[in-house]
Amino acid sequence: MSVKTLRDINSFPEGILLKIFHHLRDLSRDIASISLTCKRWHACAVIVNYSSVSFNSQDKWNTFVSSGLLNKYAHHIESILFSLIDLSSDDKELLLNCCTSLTSIQLLKCKNLDSDFLRDWVKSNKKTLQSLRLWGPKLFASSVTAVTDDFLAPVLVHCTNLKELRIIGAGITDASLLRIATSPNSWHALEWIDLAGCLAVTGFGVAELFSPGHLPALKNLRLEFNNKNEMDVDFFEFLANSFPNYNFHIVVAYWYYEPRAAAKYGNMMEQLAALSRRKNNVSLERRLGNTTTEEFTLYSANS
Repeated sequence: MSVKTLRDINSFPEGILLKIFHHLRDLSRDIASISLTCKRWHACAVIVNYSSVSFNSQDKWNTFVSSGLLNKYAHHIESILFSLIDLSSDDKELLLNCCTSLTSIQLLKCKNLDSDFLRDWVKSNKKTLQSLRLWGPKLFASSVTAVTDDFLAPVLVHCTNLKELRIIGAGITDASLLRIATSPNSWHALEWIDLAGCLAVTGFGVAELFSPGHLPALKNLRLEFNNKNEMDVDFFEFLANSFPNYNFHIVVAYWYYEPRAAAKYGNMMEQLAALSRRKNNVSLERRLGNTTTEEFTLYSANS
């Protein structure tokens, strides 16, 4: 790169540079090279590199904390993701003190969570937080913190500015949906609700989300097929017909059906596939895996 080219690029406002560097964020070598170019580019590279952080191993999180990186760069962090992390009391206190301007919090199958901590953390980020994603243990026995109605109730009070709420593999019931649907704050910005893997939720609870005057921005709803709780083909066809301006994403997990029920599963899938072909606002997702490792590929943050 010539000196003239570098000078021309440096005339760009910082916001433009950040957008350009953001596209290179996943290319660690490029970001590393950029950070060595000059002081201004180094500053921008640091902002981009730490704007979104994820921790999928305990060692990675422990190293990040012990090296002082969280304290040093917390003011740059906008999005944070933990998967399979055991958060200690010190970790929680650190997060409450350092990360107070987040746009996204994702806690996937984490351990040692408690409702008070999450309530306080969400509350401290209430003005900026746009996305909250919680993932409980689902059907698999583990030490993962269970996401239940009681766990979620105090947290929801401070979530009413969210654009996206994803509660996956959780033990919540219709009671949580009723809290959302009847909140006096109306959840005016909420566009996405994801309830995949919430097997105690029923068709009745989902219907509450369409209460007149509530959730005015809601456009996308992700649900898991569960004919035991009235979440069957007829129910999804009713939703598609009654609310044509909404998008309904139907998840069907094969492992809920015993091998001897394969014929029944195939017939049901044919009916749902036919529905998705007839209705532009219905999409169908088939899920085949049943191990914890494979589960993480099932419900991606961007889907």
